[in-house]
Amino acid sequence: MLLREGAIEPWDSTSIPTVGPMSATILVVERDEEVREHLQQALEAEGLSVVATPSGARALHLTELYEPALIVMGAALDDGSGIDACERLQYITQAPVLLVGILSPVEDQLIDVLRDVDDYVTRPFRVTEVVARAMRLLRERPAAQVATQTPVLEDPEGRMLRLGDLALDLNTHALTVGEREVALSPSQASVLRVLIEHSPRVVSPELLVARAWPEGSRDQSALGDAMMALRDALEKDPVHPQRIIHVAGYGYKILPVTDDGEQ
Repeated sequence: MLLREGAIEPWDSTSIPTVGPMSATILVVERDEEVREHLQQALEAEGLSVVATPSGARALHLTELYEPALIVMGAALDDGSGIDACERLQYITQAPVLLVGILSPVEDQLIDVLRDVDDYVTRPFRVTEVVARAMRLLRERPAAQVATQTPVLEDPEGRMLRLGDLALDLNTHALTVGEREVALSPSQASVLRVLIEHSPRVVSPELLVARAWPEGSRDQSALGDAMMALRDALEKDPVHPQRIIHVAGYGYKILPVTDDGEQ
């Protein structure tokens, strides 16, 4: 089916789509309701689990929640450009991106953009073409594995989370940095756990607050206090941090540091 550009579906920001027990999760980000629904149905017919949104901002949140294996990104979104959303997504995921619905890629403004995506489909397009390219990307480049050090769960019960020279006991919140023991509050330990689990990706302040204070009684000022405390505890020079890095406009990430101080 050849699909047109159509109306924008209102988005309920309080709803979170459920994901079924399928082989991989695909995020579809597309303003046009008809296109979005047809893409979702076609991908699900291939045995994939699909979450969908018309919003670039919502796409960032869903990417953090579901860690999709592939992102199908429309050129026009409810709240801006899919091209801009692709740029933001590269900070929080290494999943391949299929950009859908652009004009001719020879246009000057698209030359640089195509460096941030793995494939593209110009308009007008057919759903079958998008699905075929999506399946090819999944076969050729499954969700990318980070080449740098990644967090590891140790001990028989899997309760010791390690990254570089950091070891966080998930039961007691005790933290060891090399041979040094560090006392953390429960909220500080929760923030650190989320950062380690996502390393080296950037984590949004919203997700950090939601995970560290699930009762919803804290705001981002509490997160700022927790970050200062963690930097005081972990950094040799908290003013010039080497571990917990703030990425302006996106959030925070933690980088592994070995015993000799190298990342």
